Amino acid sequence: MALVDRSKSATDVDPLGEFAPEVSAVISRLMANLWGVTDPELLAVVQARIAQLVRNQSTRSEGRVPSDKLAALSQWPTSPLFSDAERAVLGFTEQFIMDVAGVSEEQRNSLGAHLDPAELGGFVMALYLLDYGQRTQMALGRLFPGAPVEAFADGVTEGAP
Repeated sequence: MALVDRSKSATDVDPLGEFAPEVSAVISRLMANLWGVTDPELLAVVQARIAQLVRNQSTRSEGRVPSDKLAALSQWPTSPLFSDAERAVLGFTEQFIMDVAGVSEEQRNSLGAHLDPAELGGFVMALYLLDYGQRTQMALGRLFPGAPVEAFADGVTEGAP
């Protein structure tokens, strides 16, 4: 383990980059590339809903998700602002986040009706990374208050397909 530079403030140091630089680099690449696996607008809605569900206040969705849709996100099952595809994705997302083992055949079929097979696998991996990323970001935020975690930088970048 490398020695910690004690001259730096805890809020100046990215804990993941400082203590696990290889992991940080891999996570950064994964997080950047997840936006290329399926519709980035769907993923932005998913990211916003995950933030609501896990109460992650560090994730910003303004600008990526229209403000009216963002305001109605918790009412997605009945709000006319959401398409059938968004409903399928959000229903799957909520179950996946709360209890992945409880994802039903109906939820899988509904998701499959809106995403082609190539997108489906990519979507599930992106969903996992968005959930993992937000939870890890929150945990590191509790352990290192105010410290930046660059691997989970809040930004949508074009990723590799």
